[in-house]
Amino acid sequence: MASTEIAIRHVVTFREPTFCDRIEVPLVRPLPKNTLDPRYVTCWDHRTAGDCREAELAEDIHELRWERDHMLRVMR
Repeated sequence: MASTEIAIRHVVTFREPTFCDRIEVPLVRPLPKNTLDPRYVTCWDHRTAGDCREAELAEDIHELRWERDHMLRVMR
């Protein structure tokens, strides 16, 4: 019997402004989606692209997209 699980590759992609190539950094686990992720509370380093900053950014992007979609639905 074949497995129904699909391996999802988690990467962060960077694009150099002077080059056409992309740089992909593989991740061990996916980035946090919001501040309810347990990694948000346990983040103590607060470095650039740390778990706490990624969680806040993902949450802000999700809220902005929802507001945009809601506004478009109202206008239609």
